[in-house]
Amino acid sequence: AGHTVGVFAGWQFGPVWSMWLAGLDTERLPSFVPYRAMAGRIVESAVATDVATVDLGRSNGMEKRKLGAYPVPLHLALKAADRDERAALHGSCLRLEQRCQGPEEQLDMTRRCC
Repeated sequence: AGHTVGVFAGWQFGPVWSMWLAGLDTERLPSFVPYRAMAGRIVESAVATDVATVDLGRSNGMEKRKLGAYPVPLHLALKAADRDERAALHGSCLRLEQRCQGPEEQLDMTRRCC
């Protein structure tokens, strides 16, 4: 009793509330799925404020779809002044995309660099 076993963190930008960070002590709760508890708190809070959109992040798409969430595109737009800079930027984007990949069904993301 009295121990923190789960944490959710997020931030609000105008009417969009981003809940992207979650942590769970899996040693104490190895089979607990925290999204239902989080969703209840988010709905209670969002209804009482000016929140119009709740962004649940990119991971655990299957669990979040059970809550009624759906994937939306996440775009990164960058522009470089000259050809060499564009080539370097393209290479950096490809490396970043490769580092950030997980299972297709988990991240709900489309892979497309530049």
